[in-house]
Amino acid sequence: MNNKEIDIDTFGEFMDALIKGSNIQMMIDMPSGTTEPTITDNAFNAPVVQLYILLNAIGPTIKRIWETTDKDGTRMFRPDTMEVFVDGVLKMVKDDILKKAEK
Repeated sequence: MNNKEIDIDTFGEFMDALIKGSNIQMMIDMPSGTTEPTITDNAFNAPVVQLYILLNAIGPTIKRIWETTDKDGTRMFRPDTMEVFVDGVLKMVKDDILKKAEK
C-alpha cells in the first residue's frame, strides 16, 4: 500500500484480506487486580490490526452469548430483543472507550 490517503472502506478491505490470509492469534493478558490488558498478536502487533481482529471476534462472541440457554434448554434471551441487546453491548463499549480516553 502506498502512502496515499485511502478511505475507511478500502482500508477495511485491506485489513480483511490481511486477516483472512493469516493464521491470527491474539493473547489478552489481564493480571489479577486490574482491568488493564496487555494485548499481543502474531500478526503485526499493531493497535489497528488488533482492532480489526477484535471486530472480527465480537460478532461470533455476541452470537454465542445470544444462543446461551438455561440448563433446561430454554433460551435466556427472547428472540425479539436482539437489537436492544446489541445496543446495550455497544453502549458498554462506547462508555468504556470514552472513560479510558479520559485517563
